[in-house]
Amino acid sequence: MRLPPALRLFARLLLLVPVALGTACTQSELAEAPGDDPWALVAEVDYAGEGGDLLTPDIVVSEGGAGFALFVETDGCAHVAHLSDTETTWVSDEGAGGPEARFSPIAGSGMLVHLPERATDGDATIRLRQLSCETMTRLSAAEDPGRMRLWMRPLPGPIDGPVHLPVTLHHGPFSVFSDAAGLTVAVDDLLRPAGLALDVVSTEADALPPRIAWSEGVPDELDALVDPRDAHAHIFFAGCLEKIHPATGRRDVLDGLVPRVPGLGAAGGGVFLRGRECGAGETPAIRWTEDVMAHRIAHELGHFLGLFHTVEADGEEDDLSDTDQGTLMALRPSDAPFFSPDQAARMRLYARLLEAPTPR
Repeated sequence: MRLPPALRLFARLLLLVPVALGTACTQSELAEAPGDDPWALVAEVDYAGEGGDLLTPDIVVSEGGAGFALFVETDGCAHVAHLSDTETTWVSDEGAGGPEARFSPIAGSGMLVHLPERATDGDATIRLRQLSCETMTRLSAAEDPGRMRLWMRPLPGPIDGPVHLPVTLHHGPFSVFSDAAGLTVAVDDLLRPAGLALDVVSTEADALPPRIAWSEGVPDELDALVDPRDAHAHIFFAGCLEKIHPATGRRDVLDGLVPRVPGLGAAGGGVFLRGRECGAGETPAIRWTEDVMAHRIAHELGHFLGLFHTVEADGEEDDLSDTDQGTLMALRPSDAPFFSPDQAARMRLYARLLEAPTPR
């Protein structure tokens, strides 16, 4: 996969189309941003009613056809409604498109990385739509619109050599986690062929809840456990782990969870691993083998670093050209020993984005 070149001086790249409903940084204000912080605030806007939906105005990124990272803080939930450049419409107003169309809905905050297959010199235009957090459906102009803040930054340039991935391990008093040494070596063995080096910054004994229930639009329970601003990947050895579907209330037991793809900077953004059965009362611990846990952690870190399953349960495939084989991003990856070259390249890029904490 061809990585996009670094964008030019960031203050000269971003141009927000002026609208009456919001405020925006001018180019001169952006030019005064600290030179060591790649993130620049480009807009703080109200949603506006258009066609019955609540949308942000168009945000035009000069030369954004080469790719960019977008970090969003929003009242409620949102997703990408439109993304295009001078040659390609990546996400249409009807929701069709590439990986950005599958971008996990933003609940509170989240990051989108636009990584075009072929970099161009043209501009890009992006627009976001507000969603109901309870049902993940579109909100109409009659609803309370709320506000949104958006930051952007250029993507890292060509990446040579391994990229270090700093992680913090968390475990509770009920967890089967006991010793990080052997497990982290096993995970590192799976990541190193992809050009990633696992760097365990610390191991924390936390007062984790024995049961975590997560809903797509309500990240509060996870957000209370992890601060994603420190540019680490936080891995939680949790107890029972469940997903509550916002529209139906159905509960699914999960073996692993990354609440956003990617997880970088997202509200509640971390890797959560199940270590207990999910029945009533004090349930027994699951004695996962070290090999199974290592594969599961590597798989979830793949999601954290921007990868989808190679083929989803409904048959939807990822957008990479070399993943028609068993990889660690298979839906059930316990036997897969590796990431594909395209998966590895994307993970290295996203790991480089971790080197600068998100703006919150």
